[in-house]
Amino acid sequence: MKKTVILVLYLTGLAAFAGAQVQGRFEAANRQYEAGEYAQALEGYAQLAREVENWKLEFNMGNCCVKLERFVDAKIHYLRALRLAPTREEVRSNLDFVNERLGGGEESRRVGFLRNLWDHFAAVVPLNVISVLLLAVVICLNTFLVMLLWKGRRKWLVYGLGFALLAALMLAGLQGLYQRQLDRRDTVVVTRAGARLRSGPGRGHTVLFTLRPGLDARILEQREHWLQVAAGQDVAGWIEKEAVEII
Repeated sequence: MKKTVILVLYLTGLAAFAGAQVQGRFEAANRQYEAGEYAQALEGYAQLAREVENWKLEFNMGNCCVKLERFVDAKIHYLRALRLAPTREEVRSNLDFVNERLGGGEESRRVGFLRNLWDHFAAVVPLNVISVLLLAVVICLNTFLVMLLWKGRRKWLVYGLGFALLAALMLAGLQGLYQRQLDRRDTVVVTRAGARLRSGPGRGHTVLFTLRPGLDARILEQREHWLQVAAGQDVAGWIEKEAVEII
């Protein structure tokens, strides 16, 4: 028992130390940004982004790229920030600014009522809260089950067990939905100048359009080194993976 407690305390302390290290590096990159050292700040944020997925990192990298006039890269980072934090208006505002600088003029995508409602719920109740609640409910579920086996069938135990089971199923479903949203990679940004949209997955197919760098499109299908994308309501075709960045 003592060894288990010591191990838990050690792992907790290690996690706290790692968190402090990440925060310190994030603040150091912030200071570089404030000092006008945008390239150095971008590298600092990028190193952290390889270890931690966070909308603030992507947002700050986008800001660095704007200062460096790397607008295609800025758009990529803003779209990634928006995927992680879809309700952040500052991200949408900066994304709209970058779109204007790229000459597209398209606004950041607006969503329907139900999706907007879900995004606001997810912003108020993040994934880590759902995970903690699920763990607590599972503990309660096991407690009710043990008490039911120990004390016999009693009405309040049966009701408690049923409620805990229902809550666990609902929270598990929510957790799966959160994770699916976070894992979704259904958008690309064109990064190659003169990228061609073709009628099929191969260079032998007819060229439909030449796409400008910075254009974002939705992935419809993937086939080896080719992606079928929709760049608008009436524009769809196949493009090489090497010509785009997947968000």
